[in-house]
Amino acid sequence: MFDDLPEWFGIPESTKEYIDTAGNQICLLAKDSQDYIGFMSLIETSEGFEIDCMGVLKSYQNQGIGSLMMDTLKEFARQKEKTALLVKTLSEAYPSSEYAKTRAFYEKMGFIKSRYLDIWGEELPCLEMSCQF
Repeated sequence: MFDDLPEWFGIPESTKEYIDTAGNQICLLAKDSQDYIGFMSLIETSEGFEIDCMGVLKSYQNQGIGSLMMDTLKEFARQKEKTALLVKTLSEAYPSSEYAKTRAFYEKMGFIKSRYLDIWGEELPCLEMSCQF
């Protein structure tokens, strides 16, 4: 699935890290009648979950799959008596139309910009977004 999304997962080292850590994380998967079409890996926190990695195959984007996955995550979090979600993504200082769409998606899902972090280096400016529910 990562191969279908090189605009988001084009750095081999970080993609390998996502794959390696997913085995120890909670993962939500979206599937059509035969194939997996979306994924989300989660890190549990005291208040909720951090979305470590999320993607939907290009041919399924803009069809509500990501929104459905987010609704499923929120319901799962409520069942676990959690009230918050976090996600880290590239900030608007990174010139990318794909990441502009990513930020817009999270905002549509109720996330707000919380803070800017210097964790990935100057060339990859990080924005943390949060959602309370």
